[in-house]
Amino acid sequence: MKKTLAILLALSLMLVMLVACGETTPATTTADAVTTADAPANTDAPETDAPETDDPEVTTTEAPETTEEVVELEPYTDATVVYLATGGKGNGSSADSPVSNLAAALDCLDLTKDCTVVICDYFMLDTTFVYTETFEGTVTITSNYDGVDYRDAGAEFAAMACRFVCSGEYVVRDVDFTLLGNFLFFIANHYPITIDTGVTMTSMSLDFNGSSFANAFGILGGYQNGQPVVVGGELPPVETDADVNITVNSGINFSIGAYSRQIENAVNTGTATINIGGDALVTRLYLTPCNKPFTSGNVIVNVTDNANVTNIYGATSVGTSDGATINWLGGTIGMYADVLQDTHELIATNGVHLVHTEAVKADANFATVSAEFDSVTQQ
Repeated sequence: MKKTLAILLALSLMLVMLVACGETTPATTTADAVTTADAPANTDAPETDAPETDDPEVTTTEAPETTEEVVELEPYTDATVVYLATGGKGNGSSADSPVSNLAAALDCLDLTKDCTVVICDYFMLDTTFVYTETFEGTVTITSNYDGVDYRDAGAEFAAMACRFVCSGEYVVRDVDFTLLGNFLFFIANHYPITIDTGVTMTSMSLDFNGSSFANAFGILGGYQNGQPVVVGGELPPVETDADVNITVNSGINFSIGAYSRQIENAVNTGTATINIGGDALVTRLYLTPCNKPFTSGNVIVNVTDNANVTNIYGATSVGTSDGATINWLGGTIGMYADVLQDTHELIATNGVHLVHTEAVKADANFATVSAEFDSVTQQ
């Protein structure tokens, strides 16, 4: 009997030990599973985790976050197209690999040729832009290139109140500008400048109305006092015979100066040609150097299409001009005056003349505007 009880007791103890051993095995398996599942969450390097896991979700979701697959870091130079976006960390060779600032964008280009800067995402100009050298080619800035309009995905040109200093010819086309201050001021330095079709302007400031360079999308055909043309360059000359060529075909609240600004006794004897067309709205147009005594050349203004030129002023100071011809071929002109203020004086050696089409005579302002010119001629 005792032997039987001993055997039964022994069997009971063995059963207890087996059950105990059976509980430890799943506990160990559970711990291993937790460790394996947590490992990908504790690292930011999916390229090292992927071989260590069979979970396809880890590879699929984390691999796109690695920018090395799309960002090109090889040198990209002597190009004719470059891509630009704030925060870009690439070499500018594609929309997936943009550079982050304008100077870097121009550094990529062969500026002896016609080149394009593509704003492919949000870009902000937060300080005055001055490039390091002058160039012979043309730079087109656009958000619409090679069949892709990047504005559809939010591309825009945002700008603080600052200057864009030209050291070569620029064309702006299909760009949405967002002004974060009262103005953006393009200083052409006698290089041709075109604000072409598809350009829009909005501003965070209620003062953005085009009433002065300080409250406008400004374009100055000549030099700005105190502003070098290139980084580290000399101050602009007082005298020049260089021509001016300004074209605007879209956009609003422009303030345009034909020649220089704030240069004492400026002598600008080149011809200024200003073309205003499309649906552009020019609030103010100044036909002579601004704000200081001057001597200036002949000005030709062509107003066409559905453009609206609200105010044209002959002078904002005291000076002598060769004269001007306003070709009113379409659109609207709100008013013309020889001077902005009574203290100003314009001596136009060859007069200020209006040439117009038959169609514009129907404009409500025609009689008032035409009365201010030295001569009026119908085409």
